[in-house]
Amino acid sequence: MSLSCLQHVKRTDGSDRSPAPPLASFTGFTGDRSGSMSSMMGKQTEMTHKMLQQVQNDAKKSGVQTFFDFVTFDDLPEVHLDNVEINTAELPSAEEVSHYMDPRGCTRFIDTALERLAAQNRAVKKFRESLPVKVRDLDPVIAQSYSFLTDGQDNESKWSRRELKVAMSSYREAGGKGIFLAANMDAVSVGGQFGFDPETSLTISAHDQEAIGSGLRSATQCLRQVSQGASESIRFTGIQRASSAGVSSRPNNPPNRIRRNVGPPRFNLRR
Repeated sequence: MSLSCLQHVKRTDGSDRSPAPPLASFTGFTGDRSGSMSSMMGKQTEMTHKMLQQVQNDAKKSGVQTFFDFVTFDDLPEVHLDNVEINTAELPSAEEVSHYMDPRGCTRFIDTALERLAAQNRAVKKFRESLPVKVRDLDPVIAQSYSFLTDGQDNESKWSRRELKVAMSSYREAGGKGIFLAANMDAVSVGGQFGFDPETSLTISAHDQEAIGSGLRSATQCLRQVSQGASESIRFTGIQRASSAGVSSRPNNPPNRIRRNVGPPRFNLRR
């Protein structure tokens, strides 16, 4: 039997042990393309394309079989990568990603998030059932993470935040890491209503190009950590939070004050 993962098992001179990589990783990104996303001036599309490239590069470097889900939504979701093995997949071009995320329409966040969590769970179940019995009996670690980006009030979903909170709580209890990126709202407050961990909820600027880039880079780093087996320590740092929120340029605000859009949106959901 090969000991190719010896470096993850053998202790170093210290007492720490490197996290063992999972057998496989399922991860994804669902991005809002509603009309209000135009305030980001395309920075979100640039960073989403870079995220896809980074996840693929990390998968090739680590050798961990990685499955990626890429979806955009306004009134309706559009699935561009449906839990495909990203190690060998042909990724959308920058032009295609820009087209997929071109702002339009309303916001169907809750229903889309519920659908993508369910789709990933089905894909994980199918993968686990495809393993040889001897491997399956060892109950190998299969990492799960998912990142969501939205910037406003959900006005198209049939389900409510309560259903998403239940689904996300179940996802987290099973070991999944949900990442909530929110503009025009306090991500920690709103994310909590959806069942996201405050540690992995991040408020990003809706206008500051540098801050938007920082927020999506931070999310990519979290996805990478989960895929490498370090899921227990995943959280956004204070520096990441400050650099992602942006700096207010309003004359009546003190210089260098961080903009923080506080308070959840009012929901108008149909059941």
